[in-house]
Amino acid sequence: MKPRTLLLVSYYFPPHGGGASVRMLKLAKYLSREGWRVLVLTSDGRRHVHLDPGLLEELPRDVLVTRAASLEASAPALERRMAGGQGPASLLKPLVHLKRRLLFPDERAGWGPAAVLSGLSLLRRFRPDAVLSSSPPVTGHLVGRFLARRAGIPWVAAFRDGWVSDPLADPAPGDRARRWEARLVRDAAAVLGATPGIAEDFRTRYPDAGRRVHWIPNGFDPEDRRYAAGNGGSRKEAYLLTSVGVGRYTRDIAPVLDALAGAPGVRLRLVGSTFPAAAALAREKGVGDRVEVFPLVSRHKALALLGESDASLLVLGAGADSRSSFATSLFDYLMVGKPLLAVADPGPAADLVAASGLGKAVAPGDVTGIRAALLELAGATVSPHPEALAPYDRRLQAARISRLLESLGRRPRVLMVAQYFDPAAGGSERQACQQAEDLAAEGASVTVLSRRARGVRDQDLPGVREIRVGDPESPGPLENRGLAVPFLFGCRIAAHLLRHGGNYDVVHFHGAGLPAMLAGPAARLRGLRILAKVSAANTGWEAGSLLEKGRWGPAGWLARRIFRKVDLW
Repeated sequence: MKPRTLLLVSYYFPPHGGGASVRMLKLAKYLSREGWRVLVLTSDGRRHVHLDPGLLEELPRDVLVTRAASLEASAPALERRMAGGQGPASLLKPLVHLKRRLLFPDERAGWGPAAVLSGLSLLRRFRPDAVLSSSPPVTGHLVGRFLARRAGIPWVAAFRDGWVSDPLADPAPGDRARRWEARLVRDAAAVLGATPGIAEDFRTRYPDAGRRVHWIPNGFDPEDRRYAAGNGGSRKEAYLLTSVGVGRYTRDIAPVLDALAGAPGVRLRLVGSTFPAAAALAREKGVGDRVEVFPLVSRHKALALLGESDASLLVLGAGADSRSSFATSLFDYLMVGKPLLAVADPGPAADLVAASGLGKAVAPGDVTGIRAALLELAGATVSPHPEALAPYDRRLQAARISRLLESLGRRPRVLMVAQYFDPAAGGSERQACQQAEDLAAEGASVTVLSRRARGVRDQDLPGVREIRVGDPESPGPLENRGLAVPFLFGCRIAAHLLRHGGNYDVVHFHGAGLPAMLAGPAARLRGLRILAKVSAANTGWEAGSLLEKGRWGPAGWLARRIFRKVDLW
């Protein structure tokens, strides 16, 4: 049996570091074990601030990775210093915000054109069965949507963070983003949210998509436990907590440092980019000798540091950050199985920490509560609850996504040919628009090929792609156009089928006159099924007379040759 093939579109993928890259790596790894042939379309990585080549050791050999160059005009290290407000570079911070406002849908928009070109090549070579794209950046969804529509295959949109409703988005999305988000949700065969809040938000704002929205969270890979095999042997000196973080947002460590001042038997290790000014702040608060700050390290090194520790520390921001975020590092803490303190407001992360049996959550501003929790944690023993952790096993998550992809199946790819595609043009045209919309609603991938003409407007029907050919000043539907106009239209249809016929399964000629007769042989040559709708009022011919022997001379002979082989009238 031919292996199923998935095109995975993600800007972040190893050797990129960070949670987004790890999530896509694990998905590719375990989908490969589920029997999928995985094609990864990603960026070339030259502009990413955190590289972690060690992650490539986990990549299965049968996963094909294609890296598309990006046209982004950015300097990641400089922008990180600008956003963090550090040094003279912070004076240029307004320029970063200006760039983010000008680029759509996000600052990675420059990757889109090259990604589309590389993706089209993958479609031609491998003919994948489905496309799955991941965001942020949302540019990945635009690429995935385009490629899936072009190939007529199901597309799954995975949101690690929200878009329009993301409370931490900078800058806040505008009306254009809202319109595009609605299109993405409308066209996706399935929408995946990484948190319950994201999934519920989509179901609330897009009720028609409710059944297509699924919550599939971040998780942990049990095989990563080998990297965190330390014994936590620091108890003789002081109790050691480790916090690991690499992400888009910085978080306030000050309340934890204030609490640490009242817990003399506790040391703190901070790893990554989440706390950029922690070392200076620790010295200022008089606990610098008990706080160790590591820069960005590899994922395997970070797991080793967690394994050497006595406990883990999760820090989220107050309010929206705690209500909407899980934080990727939380799942590494759950996998390691050490006692866990979460500094977070009530929300999904705090609930999961409590359900895991590994620790407790304290509000970010409660210094007294954090100090008490630190002292309590130092003498605690924990018993993880396996049933609470099971849904976050990446192996089970990949199996669930595999079943979802299999359930979507391959969408039939229909090319509808209509001289005019505008309900205002007449009854037949209204019927063509309704049929296209109905086919799309039934799950078909519908492309409409029609003429440009005076007075004919583009339609924006859900799930319907339009291609218009010809001169926009050519005669309209109510004008006398003779034979030249339909003859040229038929030639253009034939040329389109000869060049792009591999993108379709069925050609539906809506109004099977002269253009259909000219283009029919091209459809047969490409091995496509043909559906024809004959209208005597439009053609001037009776449908039956087209097949009568000896009628209409050469035209009748050509019509008989074509329509005798039509699959369905």
